[in-house]
Amino acid sequence: MSGGKLKETGLEHCAALNKGATNSSSFTALPGGGIANDGSFYGLSLSSKFWSATKFNEKQARLHSLGFNSVDLGWSVAEKEY
Repeated sequence: MSGGKLKETGLEHCAALNKGATNSSSFTALPGGGIANDGSFYGLSLSSKFWSATKFNEKQARLHSLGFNSVDLGWSVAEKEY
C-alpha cells in the first residue's frame, strides 16, 4: 500500500485507474513510464520507474516501480548501464 502514498491523485495524467492514490507523502509521482534496453519508451501514463541509490552489486542497482493499477511499490534489480 506504500505506492498509493507516493502517487498523484486523480486521473489527469493516468490512462487507467489510479488505484489507492492518496499522495499523503507529497511526493506526487506521475506515470512517466520507463525506457527499454533498446531506448524505446513504455508504460507512459500507466507506470513509473525510479532508480535507487542503493546498489545491488557493482553492475546492478535497485529499480523501484509504481503501477497506477496497483497500490504497491515494487522493486527489481537492473543493470546500471540502463
